[in-house]
Amino acid sequence: MKVLSSFLPLFFVLSAHAADAPRACAPSAGLFIGGISRTDTRATAIAKLGKTKATGTYQGEDDGGLYTGTTLIYSQMELDVDDLRGIERIASTGSNVKLPFGLRAGMSLQQVGDLLHFVPGSLAEGKIALPVCGVDEDIELRLRFSNDALKGVELVQYGP
Repeated sequence: MKVLSSFLPLFFVLSAHAADAPRACAPSAGLFIGGISRTDTRATAIAKLGKTKATGTYQGEDDGGLYTGTTLIYSQMELDVDDLRGIERIASTGSNVKLPFGLRAGMSLQQVGDLLHFVPGSLAEGKIALPVCGVDEDIELRLRFSNDALKGVELVQYGP
């Protein structure tokens, strides 16, 4: 009986950790960067963010071939927008942008891992890409680090 009572607390500790198990994807709820989500239209994004600082173009490729989109550049953010596909990328480029899930520029890799419930490994080229859980589209959350500190966040649709 003594042996059983010594293993019982260990069982509860392991059970508690299993309930909050590490995940390999970002939650789909709350995916806003600077108040913009992928479901916003170009007009809605411009209405929320105001006049752009600059614009540019980008090229993408899907099953229909090459296409060109517009990059809307703001002082703290960038948006890649295609007329047919909508917003394809939302990126923070400054430290004062509201990030999803309580992320903040300057957080350490370990803090980000704890907040998003994933086990941080080594940084490949200063980036971590997490697919978004439970969505039909190919969307990922890209976390950019510099000197082990969160520098920026991108929400990107990729693939056809």
